Amino acid sequence: MQSALRPAPRERKGDRTRARLLEAALAEFRRVGFSRASITRISEAAGLARSAFYFHFPTKADALREIRDLFEASYASRIGSGSDLAETLESLVDGILEARVAVADPHLFGRMLALETDPETGSGTSSSALAALERQFTAAARRGELRAGLDPSQAARLCLRSIFGCLVGAQRREAECRADLEVVTSLFRARPAARTAQARNRPRGGRRWF
Repeated sequence: MQSALRPAPRERKGDRTRARLLEAALAEFRRVGFSRASITRISEAAGLARSAFYFHFPTKADALREIRDLFEASYASRIGSGSDLAETLESLVDGILEARVAVADPHLFGRMLALETDPETGSGTSSSALAALERQFTAAARRGELRAGLDPSQAARLCLRSIFGCLVGAQRREAECRADLEVVTSLFRARPAARTAQARNRPRGGRRWF
């Protein structure tokens, strides 16, 4: 499957160059961390001049933000796949944990999730995941599936922030993270019952990123 950071074959040359820089940046962030990452090394790894990096990204924080947005788009697309709120939230958790595995560095993934509140890299841009979750929470409220007394928009924001809070800086195994996230997401449901055996045994997707 095509990488989340690679454009389709018919994309313009500039898009392919941008994707090369993003892949090189992700590799550099993984190797030495965001703070110690070098724009010169990123450019060299992509086979480009340093000026090419600055043509596409004003700072390395902008490159990290775009990487975050691309991974976010992948799990945002999962939010509408559930038939009810329980499945919607389970799909969201699956997608976020798959993205965490694909990033391959829990600390870096935590930094990506914290971008909106990080004074160094905060973007203030709209979130595709938040918009999708707000739509699902609004529909769930009409069906009586959202916990009583919650405003759908506010609940969506709190849900995502709670999920991200569980993962920022977390070095734990996926099973431990999943258990925490299932508890967190259940708090937003009108009937936060235990998952059924069918749901527990449902095969999980294995998205390939690279």
